[in-house]
Amino acid sequence: MSVKPLFMPLVTLMNKVPFALKILLSVSILFTLLIAPSYSGLIHFLQTEERFTGQLTGLEYARKFQNIIEEIQLHRGLVNGYLNGNSAFKKQIRTTEKRLHQKLLQLIAYDQQKLQELKHNKNFIDALSLLDLVMLQNITDRKKEDQKIFEMHNRIILSLIRAIREIARQTSFDVSENQSLDYISHMLEEKLLLLQEYTGQIRGLATGILARASVTKTQKEKLLTLYTLINTLKALLLDNEALKNEPAYLEIQKKTRKVEYTLQQLLSVVNEHILIGNRVLPYDSQKFFHNATKAISVQSDLYGLLSKTYAGLIHSLEKELYLKYIWLLLGFLVIMLSSFYIFGALYYSVTENLRKLRHASRRIARGRTDILLKVDSKDEIGEALLAFNHMSQKLGENISFLHGYKMAIDETSIVSKTNRQGIITYVNKLFCEVSGYPENELLGFPHSIVRHPDMPKEVFADLWKTIKSGKIWKGIIKNRKKDGSDYIVDATIIPIIDARGEIYEYVGVRHDVTELEKSKEELRKQRVDMLTGLANRNQLLEDLKEANKPVLFYLNIDAFGALNDFYGEKAGDKVLTDLAKLFTHIAQNSHARVYKIESDGFALLFEQGDIDENNYQQLMTAIIDHLESQPIRYNLNNFIYITLSGSVVCHDPGQTTNQLLTFASIARKIARKENKKFLRYSPAMRNEEDYAKNIAWIKKIKEALQDGRIVPFFQPIVDTRTNSITKYESL
Repeated sequence: MSVKPLFMPLVTLMNKVPFALKILLSVSILFTLLIAPSYSGLIHFLQTEERFTGQLTGLEYARKFQNIIEEIQLHRGLVNGYLNGNSAFKKQIRTTEKRLHQKLLQLIAYDQQKLQELKHNKNFIDALSLLDLVMLQNITDRKKEDQKIFEMHNRIILSLIRAIREIARQTSFDVSENQSLDYISHMLEEKLLLLQEYTGQIRGLATGILARASVTKTQKEKLLTLYTLINTLKALLLDNEALKNEPAYLEIQKKTRKVEYTLQQLLSVVNEHILIGNRVLPYDSQKFFHNATKAISVQSDLYGLLSKTYAGLIHSLEKELYLKYIWLLLGFLVIMLSSFYIFGALYYSVTENLRKLRHASRRIARGRTDILLKVDSKDEIGEALLAFNHMSQKLGENISFLHGYKMAIDETSIVSKTNRQGIITYVNKLFCEVSGYPENELLGFPHSIVRHPDMPKEVFADLWKTIKSGKIWKGIIKNRKKDGSDYIVDATIIPIIDARGEIYEYVGVRHDVTELEKSKEELRKQRVDMLTGLANRNQLLEDLKEANKPVLFYLNIDAFGALNDFYGEKAGDKVLTDLAKLFTHIAQNSHARVYKIESDGFALLFEQGDIDENNYQQLMTAIIDHLESQPIRYNLNNFIYITLSGSVVCHDPGQTTNQLLTFASIARKIARKENKKFLRYSPAMRNEEDYAKNIAWIKKIKEALQDGRIVPFFQPIVDTRTNSITKYESL
């Protein structure tokens, strides 16, 4: 049975609505009614469930910590009695320490399953470190360590309470929108634990004072502080109106009043027998210890009751959450069915016309372009059908245009086609004219038929790697004509992809750039030293303009003119070419560029980031030592040894880069004058006063020559063997 008639009423309506509005309305309805609330509801459910899980985890941490703190408080009281002379407590202390060790192991095992936080928690680590110090086996001097051990117990418990607060923050245990949960969590994570701790401290301190019937000023101040803190926490505990609507409220209230009563008994004894007056009034210390222990036990019972209430509230809230989520899923289902109906109507509204387009497209694929579709819809799909009819009409015209474009390319460019194996399948007329090969000598052969031997194999390896990956390759290629002469083309090789996404063939479009490349070569030669092939002074000046923070090493062959005179220019050229190779090798290994800048001078250009400023001298020394240690073979039996001098110049922000070469020459001349291998240029080398004097004297001498004011004096030089004048010396 077809469901199409079910959607026809809405289809009729949608056929009159613009297609863009259809899509907009459908997407808006789906997003608003389905996606947005469903997504946000799911996220809220997951986040709330995650928070509940975290809060229950935090509760379990708090319970385990509270059990450990109770054992430490008991251990503190027993150790305090033992240190005050009651050796009977020794066995109880060991039993307590065993229980404490077991509970610590249980806490650590639980943490490894859950948060894995305690191994990084500083407060917990500090507590464990101190706990080891108060163990019975580590207590040596019973008299001296009494107060010290008591205070260390206090610090351990406070560190554990701080650790609980940190765990509470991580598990959201201390944060809740529910007032009852908020009140209980604050009691469990800190307030009730502190109340137990302060009660334990007052138990140990007051019991000792009542037993000795004496109190120091420090002890009295400590008792007064504890008295105040307990009263404050007791008031916070009693302020439990947030729980009045909870089923366990009466039981909690009863237990809270019992805590208040037991605390009030303790505080009354402390106040009346210790704090008031100048001496301690008699009171049974054992009775006080017993009452204080009872008070701590009642507080522990309240802690357990609050823990149970907290867990019950969380489970109750989880049930409410799951019920809400079930209703959310039911609503989601209703929305899905409604959306499906709307989408079905939209589907049938659109697909009928799309079917027409599909069949027409298949006819075009078979070569038919004379297609005219019937248009029933007045929306954008209808406009698309009209556009398709127009496209069909224009398609034949465009095919004619493509033939024209092909003709234009063939007339202006060198064109060829090859199959996937690189065999030529088509060449145009211009390809034959430029290469000198007729078409029948090119078709069926690879392009290597016109490859010039000067072209590196790496170029063609890169070409094939690029086009086989489906990318376009562009580059300059030197080819050889049939008559052996060469020509240069700017080539673009394009992979042609078929409908399956695979390479079908390659098309090469080239332009003859022979004259242009030859002009570039001539221009390049003007910046290259013709003897060594290195970049020359002109290139160095251009590179200095582009450099960011240049460092220039300048080296000059000492007495190169004398070397030329003695060995001849051929030997001099041999020295320069061999030295150029050594410089090139140095540059390749040191991220530098090398230049030959004059008849016997070389330069290395670095960027300041390439070498450490502290290594300039070391590097320059190493370069000179290396070059001077390399003998240059003049002929079969003779070697020429050279010496070098030079300078190092670093770019100063206040100078222009084109001055570096001048500064290098100045520093090198000063190095020669001071008999040093090289110097690093500094502004002090430019003696402005000497320059000014030289300029002034040059001006005076020129004027004197022009005015005829120079008078020469001569003295004879006599040969002592013949007593005759051989020459004159001019003064």
